[in-house]
Amino acid sequence: MAHALPLLVWALNELVEVGAIAKLLLARQFNCFRIFLIYIIADVIRSFLLWWFSNASVSSDLYASLWLRSEPLLLAFQGLAVFELYARLYGTYPGIGRFARILILAAAGTALSICLITVSIDLSEQWKHPDLQRMMFAKRLLSSVGATLLALTLLFFPKARSARPIFEIGWLLSGLLGAAAVGYFVIDIAAPRHNNSVEIGTITLAVQSAFLIWWIVKSLPDHIETSARATTDAEWARLLQFTRWLKKKDE
Repeated sequence: MAHALPLLVWALNELVEVGAIAKLLLARQFNCFRIFLIYIIADVIRSFLLWWFSNASVSSDLYASLWLRSEPLLLAFQGLAVFELYARLYGTYPGIGRFARILILAAAGTALSICLITVSIDLSEQWKHPDLQRMMFAKRLLSSVGATLLALTLLFFPKARSARPIFEIGWLLSGLLGAAAVGYFVIDIAAPRHNNSVEIGTITLAVQSAFLIWWIVKSLPDHIETSARATTDAEWARLLQFTRWLKKKDE
């Protein structure tokens, strides 16, 4: 039973992620959230390969080794998905100017401060495999920053009907990252002494599945307003424009 529960939660999460992919495709959201879609697809493929090659044993050295080698790619997609969402917000509120810049910088500062305060707790235990510990710490750090940054921004950003799908994706991504941040923080401080990383990981995966189910059952419109829709070339142009906007000191 102890072995069956993680497998059951993993299977549920895989099905829910496939459902989220189908939701994006059927609702024609993939043109607006390409990076987020790629991130979910990559996570499904990676999870399946991990379980296949490790014979569904999450506590094996092979599973840990494969996870360690594949995680940097997932972290990159997570960061790009957050960046994509901010680019979408910028495209929906083109005239918001200084207020948005101050809000984003304040949210980023708060997120980094929270992480720096808890760094010593993460590193208080020494693991048998330092590389694995460092990667889990990096995941916890990046997930914490991303989740806090998104949550604070979405809480205080002006709400508009045309931005509803963006806010829903933003809260979903914040929930996924927040669950990962809490889960890996607990693993960092508890797993070396209690050897319970599998149980904590299972709970984290279950919480992430709950966030995905919440988003899937939400009623999304069939399209996004023209201001938030773009072709492939315009998509990258918008991202580049967003980076220049962040660097500006004045309106």
